Amino acid sequence: MHRCKPCEIEGGIVEYYGNSSLRSWGIAAIVFGNTINYGVGVNPNGIVPRYDQSGFVVLRDHEIAHVAQYRALGPFFLPAYLLCEGWARIFRRINAFENAADNACDPQ
Repeated sequence: MHRCKPCEIEGGIVEYYGNSSLRSWGIAAIVFGNTINYGVGVNPNGIVPRYDQSGFVVLRDHEIAHVAQYRALGPFFLPAYLLCEGWARIFRRINAFENAADNACDPQ
């Protein structure tokens, strides 16, 4: 079993690298509270497309924006995020939390 390697960055945020479970979910990174989990081989400083495809952002900055959302909403973040994701998929829209995370980043 592969163990993830943690690293603490500013503001009490902890990053884990090499999470092999994320590949099966089809995502590069995920946030739970103050913890950012990156998939195997994912570069946190990599440039990724915005969800609306109008430009690019740094993956780490996008994920740090999700940490801020978690801090603001506490235990309500995950249910609110999942509700918005369901709404976005039904109505072919962008999840409001993803859009807000992109907007919090400096454009690349």
